[in-house]
Amino acid sequence: MIGIIDYGVGNVFSVRNALKKVHCNSIMIKKPRDFSKVKKIIMPGVGAFDDALNSLQQSNLYHSLIRVIEQGMPTLGICLGLQLLASSSEEGLAAGLGFIQQRVQKLNYQPHMPVPHMGWNKVEFNNSKIFDCKQGYYYFVHSFYLDIIESTTGVTAYSQRFSAAVEKENILGVQFHPEKSGVNGLKMLGRFGECI
Repeated sequence: MIGIIDYGVGNVFSVRNALKKVHCNSIMIKKPRDFSKVKKIIMPGVGAFDDALNSLQQSNLYHSLIRVIEQGMPTLGICLGLQLLASSSEEGLAAGLGFIQQRVQKLNYQPHMPVPHMGWNKVEFNNSKIFDCKQGYYYFVHSFYLDIIESTTGVTAYSQRFSAAVEKENILGVQFHPEKSGVNGLKMLGRFGECI
């Protein structure tokens, strides 16, 4: 069973529907006790950095989420979900979860490359354990990004090059939306959900 973190600002139903298409069962994580029912978790990705963290605090999920990730539960962060795993963000004042020691930054605006970045972009993969291809096209909707770091396994270019996929121990984070990325996105979600 996969648990989808419901912090009130994510596209939880789109993610849940995509998981159904790849035959993965899921439940919404709304209370700390819900973590005991799942083997993997997904942090979905629509909303603002501070709002999502405040919601995690108000629902008492914040400390339980940190604990299960520290204990090794496989975790997928999508878009904002990836950014919440960082230490901080230019988007807000709240401290992130701190599993990726980096500050999330705002995309550089250019006249021919508006912000937010919306649409299909090529992602190039290297040394990935979950993506079995060298490149593919995925759907992005975001205004903030993570720099390329040691744990980056997927890179895309828009107004600059940035991390499209990060893999670190039990954590997988993607800046794109697999639930909106057609066959490639569903394949990724299926691989994340394997063996549960």
